[in-house]
Amino acid sequence: MEQRIRRIFVFHRWEDCPPRITSERALVEVPGKWAHSVVSLVRASQEFRHSGLMVTNVGPGSQAARAGMKCGDMLLRFDGQELDRAATLRRLTTIHTQGAAAQKPIRIEAARGTDDLVFEVSGGKLGITVSPLLYRRGARKKRWRRVLGEVFGTDEKSRRVIPHVIHTVEEAREHNPESPALAVVPGDLARQVLGVLRALEHAGSRKRGKRARSLLLSARHLG
Repeated sequence: MEQRIRRIFVFHRWEDCPPRITSERALVEVPGKWAHSVVSLVRASQEFRHSGLMVTNVGPGSQAARAGMKCGDMLLRFDGQELDRAATLRRLTTIHTQGAAAQKPIRIEAARGTDDLVFEVSGGKLGITVSPLLYRRGARKKRWRRVLGEVFGTDEKSRRVIPHVIHTVEEAREHNPESPALAVVPGDLARQVLGVLRALEHAGSRKRGKRARSLLLSARHLG
């Protein structure tokens, strides 16, 4: 029986990555200090691919802080309704500040690692920022006729030292932060991972860069 060869693409820059990748796996080069965050974020994105918002900041003394929320918590349902986008959370919190709904205790179902949690809050602002995970970051639908890829040993990049390949969160946690790494990610997440890293590198202190930094710093708490 003829075996199908699985193709693995290696991406060093966001510009190398096509809008859509059909391979099962890709290797994405990441700075060593972000390896743990990237691998944790990828794993959580696979687990919470349809719903869930990650808490990326909790204001001191806020309602969320008093309820016990922490960065990295995954908010799954607000008063029984699934949280698929940040706009959904904003809409629901606004609804619960009006009329009789403002007096009703609200249950927010969440996950922290392997633990299931329930936070009880009242109407009003929670005092947090949240972000959807990678699966809902809107990859473009346009298909390229061919998928661009690079393999070590075929061009001038063969002279580079091959970074350590990281498969698991445990390996990422033990990786030397001073050395770059190749993170193994599902092909359909490669562009989105590179987009986060690109925003962090090029956006500086602008809003997109701050959002990317908050996302990766919070992802460290996931595993």
